[in-house]
Amino acid sequence: MAWDALAQTKWSAKHLQVLTDAHVFKLGTNQDYEGEVKFAAALKIFMAARPQTAAYVRDTTTITYTRLTPSEQVLAITERQYWQFKVDDLEKHLAIGGGSMFSEQVEGGAWELADDVDDFLRDLMDAGTPSANTLAARTLGLGLNSNTYDLLVDLSRVLTENNVPKSGRHVFIPPLAEGLLNKDERFVSFNTAEARRQIKGMPIGMVQD
Repeated sequence: MAWDALAQTKWSAKHLQVLTDAHVFKLGTNQDYEGEVKFAAALKIFMAARPQTAAYVRDTTTITYTRLTPSEQVLAITERQYWQFKVDDLEKHLAIGGGSMFSEQVEGGAWELADDVDDFLRDLMDAGTPSANTLAARTLGLGLNSNTYDLLVDLSRVLTENNVPKSGRHVFIPPLAEGLLNKDERFVSFNTAEARRQIKGMPIGMVQD
């Protein structure tokens, strides 16, 4: 039996599908460039400048206009990871369970790559977060003042206090946090659309919905 291009395409497609489902942090990032930029290439990202306010006195102040210049960041494609394995008797290996064992190995490889990507993005985001937007460490659970829902509400409050625009805010919900949210009665017990909207709030609702 030959290992033909059709079979390779089938397993590659399954690998990419599982890889997409397995991500946590990557799903909240801009992926428009993927498939178009090769390793060692660089991608320029332009961001809108934020206008600054100034004191004004009616009929006295001379208005000074400022040219808003977009800031520029460069995304360098510098990371590469791979997984691979080898079998001596491919035909026998694929024959076991109709190829199910090979399918499981492809799925496992996708999850390992997803874990590498998420760890990398998590560390970058953590390093780039302003200290003013960072809350004190706490142990999450279901007790009073130590649960995931309260943490998300506090995060939203801190961002608002630091004058961060509400549009585009989102949070990354790892499996542990999702499980704790689903155990919080305030988050899941009231089953009307209006109650869910009031309880969850916009930052959480954008993730769950």
